[in-house]
Amino acid sequence: MSLLASGLILVDLGGDEPGAAMLTAAIAVNPSITLTYIERGNSCLRRGKSELAKADFAKAMELDSNLAKDFVKRAKEYDYYRDLDRAIAESTQAIRLDAGLAVAYTTRGQALAKQGNWDLAIADYTEAIRCDSAFARAYALRALALTEKGELSRALADANEAVRIDPDDAGSYLHRGDIYSEQGETDKALADFDRAIRLDSQDAVAFRNRGLEFIEKGDCDRAIVEFNEAIRLNHNYASAYSDRGVAHSSKGNHDGAIADFAEAIRLDPERAMFYRNRGYAWRKKGNRENALADYTEGVRLQPDSAKAYADRGLIHYFFSETDKAVADYTEAIRLDPGSAVYYANRGAAYSDLGDLDHAIADYSEAIRLDPKLAVAYYNRADAHVKKGNIKQALADYTETIRLDGQEHPLAHLKRGAIYAVKGDCGRALDDYSEVIRIDPTCYQAYVARGQLLCDHPDKQDEAIADFTEAIRLNPQFAYAYYNRGLAHMRSGNPDQALADYAEAIRLDAKAMIKALEQSVQTSGEDDNDYSNWFLLAMAQWRLGEKEKARQWYDKAVAWIDQHRPDDEGLIRVRNEAKRVLGIEEVPAEGEGEARPEKSKAAKREASE
Repeated sequence: MSLLASGLILVDLGGDEPGAAMLTAAIAVNPSITLTYIERGNSCLRRGKSELAKADFAKAMELDSNLAKDFVKRAKEYDYYRDLDRAIAESTQAIRLDAGLAVAYTTRGQALAKQGNWDLAIADYTEAIRCDSAFARAYALRALALTEKGELSRALADANEAVRIDPDDAGSYLHRGDIYSEQGETDKALADFDRAIRLDSQDAVAFRNRGLEFIEKGDCDRAIVEFNEAIRLNHNYASAYSDRGVAHSSKGNHDGAIADFAEAIRLDPERAMFYRNRGYAWRKKGNRENALADYTEGVRLQPDSAKAYADRGLIHYFFSETDKAVADYTEAIRLDPGSAVYYANRGAAYSDLGDLDHAIADYSEAIRLDPKLAVAYYNRADAHVKKGNIKQALADYTETIRLDGQEHPLAHLKRGAIYAVKGDCGRALDDYSEVIRIDPTCYQAYVARGQLLCDHPDKQDEAIADFTEAIRLNPQFAYAYYNRGLAHMRSGNPDQALADYAEAIRLDAKAMIKALEQSVQTSGEDDNDYSNWFLLAMAQWRLGEKEKARQWYDKAVAWIDQHRPDDEGLIRVRNEAKRVLGIEEVPAEGEGEARPEKSKAAKREASE
């Protein structure tokens, strides 16, 4: 066995002192072997003898000037095959041999970055820049690491410097485009990706990144074209398949999306996000079993990921497994207690369970963590309404509107309802009109505004127009027909009113009974619409409740005969109810008999 081999064995066994002595003896025998100097230098470092180590490394480089670069090459090979620890070790050895070799620092920095050691990676990139201030790639890589840490301003400065140093490097534009994307500067990101593609039309990453920006712009068709090109250039590009799946899903092509996610999973079965993406597509197809299986696999692959639990919680919530949703959101909060969204989502689950106190507590915590989270105010307002806390609800709906009224038109609708109950019809009308401006397809807003207009004798035509538009938007909405019937009745059009009443009852007799009974109970004697009693009779009759139907009919007839026997509109409704119930009224004794009119003379004669 050679002295070199013996020395290496001793060093591996932890005997640095005897191992170094054996290596020294080997050098004396053959002073031209670089490995001997490298291993003795490493032994010196471990024993704190840095100057001796430097001397040995310098001697090794003297014998082979490419030695440090060879270690860098090996490091890159290890990095390619994902043996990151070996890559870091080889890069470190290159740095020991040549502390001024910038590429050795960037190579080690990349391996550290892949391990998530961003601070150490940034330190290496910084050292590379110190070694070579014109090293564009070092600036670009440091920009990426800073982006991962959320330091976007510093990242953009580095990316700009990389572009300045080497304006013909496609990678520099690619990295800067990523930063613009993180900042929400979609057009600037696209411009950089375009430039990167012009410089290197074979870079699949640039096409994929450009596709992602088109998704942000809502142009999923163009995004799919970009992902297709990325996949053409790299058939094994799992992320491109997944991203194309997202674009297909956004277009409603969930089958196409599922196929793409499946291919992404085949290529990279350890990526939890691919399973979550496919789970989402299964959910949109209503396939609970497959969706839950994919989200559960996501949790298995990332048991420490709050998002994995939160996404599965959403599946449980979507399929009304609310207790399980609460459990998953609770675990997500344990892993990431600073997420306002997770508290807001758990609050929604508690609300569905009827646990309004816990729901309000979660919404309040979400608001504390993110005072600009409009949906938390909106949901808390709903919970306050359910608890009867109208003042608090009004405040929360108002804050929702202030923060993001365009995205929450129903906040206007619900605030308008509160104003209407409080008698502030002007503000209520303003809110309903604002809903219609934001979302002209919101049929509920037309009905709500029409109801307020219907209370004004001179605005019946406007009310009818609103109810008609609601019916156009949703021809199955019974309540719109009922309200239009009321407006027609008040306008003196009983025939049209009866047609609308009949259609409302045909569409949803149960809902009409509930609404009519509430109206009868809450209206005083002076403002009650007594045609509702006949409508109740007809609705009950349609449901087969014939005894209840006759009770409402008789009650209405008794009141009308006593108070408004000549009201033409009520008579029309009465006759329609009479027809529906199949009633044949028997006249009172002597009523309706044909008898001659007595003359005054005859009357006198009869009295004499």
